[in-house]
Amino acid sequence: MSNRPPRRPTRRFRWGLRLLALALGLLVGLLATEMITAGLPLPQRIQVIRERPGLSLTTRDGVPVWRSDRSAGLRPDCEERPIHVYGSSILRGVRVPDAEVFSRRLGDDACLRNFAEAGYAAQTNLAVAKERVPAERPVGIIWEVWRGSPGAYTAIGPAAYKLMGAPPPEGLTRLAFIHSRAVEYAWLARLQIPRPDRLYADYLDGTLPELRALAAEHGAELLFVLCPSLSRPLAESATRREPLYDIVRELEVPMIDLAAELADRDVSALRLDPCCHWNADGHAAIAELLRPWVRSLADTGEPPADQPTSAAIRSTHAAGASSPEPSPSTMIRSSGSVPE
Repeated sequence: MSNRPPRRPTRRFRWGLRLLALALGLLVGLLATEMITAGLPLPQRIQVIRERPGLSLTTRDGVPVWRSDRSAGLRPDCEERPIHVYGSSILRGVRVPDAEVFSRRLGDDACLRNFAEAGYAAQTNLAVAKERVPAERPVGIIWEVWRGSPGAYTAIGPAAYKLMGAPPPEGLTRLAFIHSRAVEYAWLARLQIPRPDRLYADYLDGTLPELRALAAEHGAELLFVLCPSLSRPLAESATRREPLYDIVRELEVPMIDLAAELADRDVSALRLDPCCHWNADGHAAIAELLRPWVRSLADTGEPPADQPTSAAIRSTHAAGASSPEPSPSTMIRSSGSVPE
């Protein structure tokens, strides 16, 4: 039996153990960071749509478009020319049974197909309309106008990010962004979100003319629905200056200003939350406001003769002004800034 002492680890072996421990520590740290950032809300309240069971995400002409299986009940088959609805969760309905959503409430008056989805911006709605309007030739289009409508999404990997026109990550950064929530979080935290000025100009000079041309080409009447913030009394929202709404009021299109029409109602009895979403009673009120327009289109193919246009509503808003002011669109085009 040998009495030789045990061999001591070589220096190379000891360094190998240290490097292995370091690598394992880094791996544990990265995994912990991924787990923590995956559970954190994204910085700057950037809206992100991720594909998941029940929600499919595709692109149409480079524009991210998603569809929830839960919205299928809002798109019944139609024997006659339908009326289309385009908007966000406001006109889609949030935590309201499908049967209580305004478009379903109008089902006895006409066939409405509601293509609104949570998170949709005007860019997304227009992409969907370009596909559905030529295919179905609706007799009318109900178009949501909300202060978040001009936002723009960018597809990055399996998700769509509302970057508001900011450039997306490129090269190796893009690859790391797609596969790491920690990199995603860090990159978005440093992102400089552009002011909405250019998006308002794009909405005015791009989205709205394209929409109006699409509707005219396929014989669809347009109705713009101005959706207010529900954080204040509706009477106050009706007189509050909102650049986007003032822009829309310059256009000679039929419209319904929900705040103005419901100014005498208690907002707390109609809203689901202080943001913009309506409860079942709110959807019932919207349905009653839209019913004359919907019935007229269904019966005659024409909107009501007395339906106010945005130009008429804008002149009413401006009637009390002491001196004429440049139009919001003129100010945006000339200065590149949104009027206060």
